[in-house]
Amino acid sequence: MLIIEVSENRFLSRIELLHQGREIENEIPVRGNNKPIEYARFLKKTVTSENAGYSVIANVIDQLKHYFDDPCWRFRLPLASGGTPFQKRVWQSLLSIPPGETRSYGRVATELHTSARAVGNACRVNPIPIVIPCHRVVGAYGSGGYMGSREGRPLATKQWLLSHESLHRRRKIRRLHYPWNSSNSLLS
Repeated sequence: MLIIEVSENRFLSRIELLHQGREIENEIPVRGNNKPIEYARFLKKTVTSENAGYSVIANVIDQLKHYFDDPCWRFRLPLASGGTPFQKRVWQSLLSIPPGETRSYGRVATELHTSARAVGNACRVNPIPIVIPCHRVVGAYGSGGYMGSREGRPLATKQWLLSHESLHRRRKIRRLHYPWNSSNSLLS
């Protein structure tokens, strides 16, 4: 078992890596070259990526750090996602939702010619949350659920992720509209 902290002062920024064989929630399966699948899970303990010792785990850690620093980061991981062909189709469509934006279950369903409930079920069993951003799919009249739960820590996690991405997006847009800094004002 390896526990790491990805970014400081963020409750969501901590993950625990465990060997296959234990049933855990909020996990990110990753396959190494001829190695067993490893899992990442959000928790509250600390180890640095330098102590990881296993290159695929270190890669997961580094890419999660990039995401927490910049939600527009595109993950490049050797993922072992599993799932049915339909679930994979839903998960693939979620990858097209930009960070800081949301889509309703109904809209995703319309695009895939299926039902909102089927999209919700595929999101519920998404084995690699954050990497496949099911948190960007919301209900028509609220945030919906996250990782199979409509309340508690999973929903707080979804809300945190959306807030994190939205804040970063607003900052990025502000920089585009106001590209000068105080020492390089256009009014001087």
